[in-house]
Amino acid sequence: MLKKVVIVGAGPSGLLLAQYLLRRGDNYQVEIYERRSDPRIVAFSKSRTYPISLNERGMYALRQIEGLEAAVKDISLVMNGTIFHQRNGKTRYSPRQNPLFTLDRTNLAIAILEDLTHKYHHRLNIHFDCQCQQVDFATKTLTFINKSEVSEEVVTVHYDFLVGADGAYSAVRESLKLTANFSCEQKYIPTDYKSFFLPTLDANPKINLAADKRF
Repeated sequence: MLKKVVIVGAGPSGLLLAQYLLRRGDNYQVEIYERRSDPRIVAFSKSRTYPISLNERGMYALRQIEGLEAAVKDISLVMNGTIFHQRNGKTRYSPRQNPLFTLDRTNLAIAILEDLTHKYHHRLNIHFDCQCQQVDFATKTLTFINKSEVSEEVVTVHYDFLVGADGAYSAVRESLKLTANFSCEQKYIPTDYKSFFLPTLDANPKINLAADKRF
């Protein structure tokens, strides 16, 4: 019997899960709901996204989907090591045994999304601009607000299986907190870092990087 799986969140994890489910024969009909717009159509500000570095475990997950690893490698920057800038002004290079593949999170999602929709359009529906508002576990239904440029529509969706892949402020997780015997602990990282990419001088002649310049 065909089971309906609803995945809330169309980030890399939700999209990759859909890949794994749909390749298991005709067991599942998958519907994905995402509060943001389709990244293939609407460009997102790079200041609101961040790079992801995929190690061997991450690449292994992509490798199980035919053609997906190669597609991601084509848009990634290979990192064979890390340079540490120390307080004394010197640098220290630490090589990696296995390279990392670094790319923008949105570009990773687009790569998985394009591969997914190309292979499984007959058992897959993706709904963008749909924000999850409520989960009713007793009736196995979800309530979404479908936002367009001119109006908002309340939509109720039934599911057989539900997956919450909707990030840090997950509506699915908040609903689970209200159920019995569910325990959840969330901690915030006190420190973080911001990665940035400096193009080669030939790529953009307007950029002039002074020698020995510290930032």
